Parts: sequence; C-alpha cells; structure tokens
Amino acid sequence: EPHLDDVTLACGGTIARLKEEGHKVTVITLSDTYEGVNLSLEWIASMETLKADGFAKQQFKARYFNTQYDEILQYLFKVQKENYDFVFAPSSFDLHKDHSTVGAICERVFKHTNLITYTHPWNTRELKQNYFVKLERKHVDKKIEALACYKSQQHRNYFHPDYTWANALNTGVICNSKYAEGFQAINLIV
Repeated sequence: EPHLDDVTLACGGTIARLKEEGHKVTVITLSDTYEGVNLSLEWIASMETLKADGFAKQQFKARYFNTQYDEILQYLFKVQKENYDFVFAPSSFDLHKDHSTVGAICERVFKHTNLITYTHPWNTRELKQNYFVKLERKHVDKKIEALACYKSQQHRNYFHPDYTWANALNTGVICNSKYAEGFQAINLIV
C-alpha cells in the first residue's frame, strides 16, 4: 500500500474475512507519514485489529513516489521473492499519483503473480470492478473498527462508518451479496 490507511480503506473487510478463514496476510506500506502526520501508531493498531500476520513499513516520501520510482521498484522486487499467492495493490489508473505509481510498479513486479488492484471511489472517474469478495456484517464491522484506529483521519468523510456501510452495500448489490468489496483482477493464474 502506498500510504498507511489505504489497505484498510480498500481491503479491510477482505482482510477480516481472509483471517477468519485461516489465511496468512502480510501488509506492506511504503510511507509512514502523510501530509505531515506520522500515522505509524494508528496503522499498527489498525493492523492488529485486522489481525494481520505481518506488517512492515518503509519511509518513501508521500506525494513524491513518481520521483522515487526506481527505489520503490527495487524494494518491491525484493518483496516479490516471498512468493505471495495473491497481491492486492492500488490501481495504475488511480488519480492519486502515489497510488498510480505504485500500481504501475506492481503490475511490472508481480506480472507472474495473482494481482488484484483497488481504486478508492473518490480517486477515480470510473471503477472497473471484476473481482468481488463477499463479506458478512462481522467483516464490515471489523473494517469499521480498524478504520476507527486512525484518529487523525476521522475528519475525512470516507472514514465515516456510514460511507463504509454504503460502499459495502452498493458493491454487494453488484455481485448479488449483502455486502462486498470490489477490485479489478489484473492477473489470475491457476
């Protein structure tokens, strides 16, 4: 994830479901500070709430990922050697430059891996969702609990529980489920 809150916003319910099913989940973030605020402690609390098995952070400068392309590329090539079954990453079509930079790098680095991308609805003109994770109420509740760990971000309207519920319900309608999170599959390798 480019920034500390991105994976919780995009995949928090999915992580809750994967953990409930016994899967190992590792989260890697590339920056610990956003708009001058260090979110490390909030991020750790969020990851512990979601019960992520491992999480690591780097200190690339937020809003300047495009100028750090080669450094991020080399770092992710090292990460790629862990042979993950699935990688969730931001979309290369995201309007946020850090997100699209990381998305493009991930499409290169993980081209032989199952790669699923996300775009936050407020950072896109068009969502191209073709991969859905059905959720239960308890998964959405866990996502909301994890988002509440980001005390410094609660003023943002997309951190409000009503937004999370609306998005989960809307995405659920698309895939004939009560609740869901939607993504775009870039690579699916069987």
